[in-house]
Amino acid sequence: MLVYCVAAVLVVARLGIPLTGLVAPATIIGVAFGLGGQRIVQDVLAGFFIIAERQYGFGDLVRVSTTGVVGDATGTVEDVNLRVIRLRSVDGEVIIVPNGQIARTVNLSRDWARAVVDVPIRRRSGSAGPRRSCSWWGRPRGVTRSCGRCCSTRRR
Repeated sequence: MLVYCVAAVLVVARLGIPLTGLVAPATIIGVAFGLGGQRIVQDVLAGFFIIAERQYGFGDLVRVSTTGVVGDATGTVEDVNLRVIRLRSVDGEVIIVPNGQIARTVNLSRDWARAVVDVPIRRRSGSAGPRRSCSWWGRPRGVTRSCGRCCSTRRR
């Protein structure tokens, strides 16, 4: 790369174009690349630590607070790479957050979970049916009958 730059400078000098006129535009272009590169380096470094520390992974439910944005982004992690994290919200929206902009992350599914179980009950069973089903599933092992107020009345 250095060889190409030196060759370009020598060609421009040989053509008689003054190099002093190119110093100011080159400086502005260099500053623009430097500032743009700073954001990319920030994103990549933050992404490296997120992946290395395993803060969250594919399928986790997370809430992400970003700098400069008022609300939080909540969703299921679809992709984590060095530059961005991609979330899918409950409404189906895809939220892409640069790793360098993340101020705080709350992992809602790490080391803790809640299971929601749907138990089908016949319509004609009345109000005693659900109570009977729940008491049967929730009783301690070895209990054959439950009184509904305490653990058991009779053991096997």
